[in-house]
Amino acid sequence: MAKIKKLAIILPDSKAKASVVITYAKAVYAGMNSNAATFTDPPITMVNFKAAITAAENADVPEADRSANTDAELEKKLKTLREMLLTLSTYVLFVANGDRSIGALSGFELNKEETTKKTPGEFRAVFVRPGADAGTAIVNIEERAGNTLFIVQLWVEDKWVMIDAFNTLTFTVEELPAGSSRLRIYGKKGKTKSPAVELIVRAS
Repeated sequence: MAKIKKLAIILPDSKAKASVVITYAKAVYAGMNSNAATFTDPPITMVNFKAAITAAENADVPEADRSANTDAELEKKLKTLREMLLTLSTYVLFVANGDRSIGALSGFELNKEETTKKTPGEFRAVFVRPGADAGTAIVNIEERAGNTLFIVQLWVEDKWVMIDAFNTLTFTVEELPAGSSRLRIYGKKGKTKSPAVELIVRAS
């Protein structure tokens, strides 16, 4: 069995209470701020996002102090916060590129996966570019195809040698010789393997 469903983010309902929206936004702030190395260039800075959360929280006055003016102010702050959440959710989906493990780091609520019968299938791997460090190359898997893990092997002295394993769709292969190398990648789900894919990469 493999869980396959397009990754999506569930935002607070349009009729959700202010406290629900604010609590949700705080979780997103905590997730994205703690994982800044993953979410490196958000369209809204975490400083501005935090300020919007605080503004909405301050506008959410106790019931006894509410008035038409305070309600209007709260609605204005919540509208800003909801717009920020929508913008950030689009960015997170772009960064995650279908990878739930990355999406979950953001603090956003993800849609549930659906369990269906699917064995690890064929996928396509492409060499993206040399990595930033010497002996590294970046590889992208275009579709997970039911695989939960990708095993990477390097052709060394007339034999395949396993050098790493990844559960993400884009990853950096390390410990490569300078220049071109021959890789073999196969997916895995439990004990079942997918057909192998071979490609040539170029390390920095």
